[in-house]
Amino acid sequence: DTATAMKGALKYKDTMVKEVMTPLENVFMLSSDEQLNFETIAKIFRTGYSRIPIYSINKNNVIGLLFVKDLIFIDPEDNTRVSDFVDIFSRGLHVVWPDDSLGDVLRELKSGKSHMALVRDVNNEDESQDPFYEVKGIITLEDIIEEIIGDEIVDETDAFVDGTHSVPVDRAETFKWASLRLLDSKIVDERLSFEETKAVTAHLSKNFPAIFSFVSEAQLHRLVMGTPVTVLPTAVQTVGQDVPDDLMYERGIDSDECTLVLSGKVTVIAGQDNFRSDVSSWSVLAGNALTSKPYKPDFTAFVSSGPCRCLKILRSQFESAMEASQLEKQDSSLHSVSKPLQPLPPSGSSLDGGSQHGPDGSSNRKAKFMTALKAVGRPDEKDRRAEKAKAASSRRLNDAGGGSSKTMPTVSEKPSEPPETPTVHKEEEIIFE
Repeated sequence: DTATAMKGALKYKDTMVKEVMTPLENVFMLSSDEQLNFETIAKIFRTGYSRIPIYSINKNNVIGLLFVKDLIFIDPEDNTRVSDFVDIFSRGLHVVWPDDSLGDVLRELKSGKSHMALVRDVNNEDESQDPFYEVKGIITLEDIIEEIIGDEIVDETDAFVDGTHSVPVDRAETFKWASLRLLDSKIVDERLSFEETKAVTAHLSKNFPAIFSFVSEAQLHRLVMGTPVTVLPTAVQTVGQDVPDDLMYERGIDSDECTLVLSGKVTVIAGQDNFRSDVSSWSVLAGNALTSKPYKPDFTAFVSSGPCRCLKILRSQFESAMEASQLEKQDSSLHSVSKPLQPLPPSGSSLDGGSQHGPDGSSNRKAKFMTALKAVGRPDEKDRRAEKAKAASSRRLNDAGGGSSKTMPTVSEKPSEPPETPTVHKEEEIIFE
């Protein structure tokens, strides 16, 4: 990598623009006649570019540059024309020639003029008409840096590895593009799509666990998918009225529904001082209506900027989801397999074999018994056989001599000690048998 970077740093100054530029057919551009509505802004967002060239009539007539960060001032519902928006900021493009060296272009771009330059050339191929300027493509500061380091720079929004758009970026899809539809108030569906339902379900379970933790994730997903999308118009408020007649909630009036605002703006009046606040997308109103019966809101709410798309979840639907969640838990507990008890060791097996941790506590009894044997001095098997043989030999000698001490030689060794108390050995034999 170091050698490649050193090689690129030495030769980039002599490299021409046309060798590294992005050709015009791969450049994303917008017409000046387009409107900056939700569809156009979503299309810009999907490209991942930060600067968009704007053309008029044809792509050889580039009139300006649109910075994506400037779109924060745009309301998609205003349908602002692209040409009007570009005129406000008056962002132009730096123009270079295809035969310019990257060293000269880098010097211009890093001086603060722009991070993008338009590559333009003179087309004089047709001798029957006058020469004219023709746009060949664009070159960016990133293109020059890539040429210096000898490798492609792929950021988190790039769709292709290089400017030729021949190698797509291999990455897992991390953003659900269908969720953008939740931000468009003009899209009115009877039900949310599957991806929208997943987004709403994750939002409710993560940000409002005190309410929606009573239902399982599967039941909450089913509840959201089965709830129709309600569209509410802007409430009309006449002169002299504190609040309009068309209210979503009224203070002190029973309600059995919870509202999730998807788009639009809702004004909430709460407190003794009638404090006003506005809530918009992803806000939940009257969540306690699902768990408290009866429920009387301590606020008043109405649509102040419509249309307002929302989900109205009824208490009866939520209670059904809670009951289904309880049944799911009971079914899972019934189907769970309990751990079987270990069988008792078979009769006749020694304490040293089989299970050491049976439920009858055999391991503890064995440990206590072995401790007792060590305390009384348990003889081993060899000593016991020797003692038995010595006793049998003594009995045979006594029987043969009739008990006469004259015919029997005197035994010089000490008389054998009597064996250990047989009680222990009998008990030992009983246990080991």
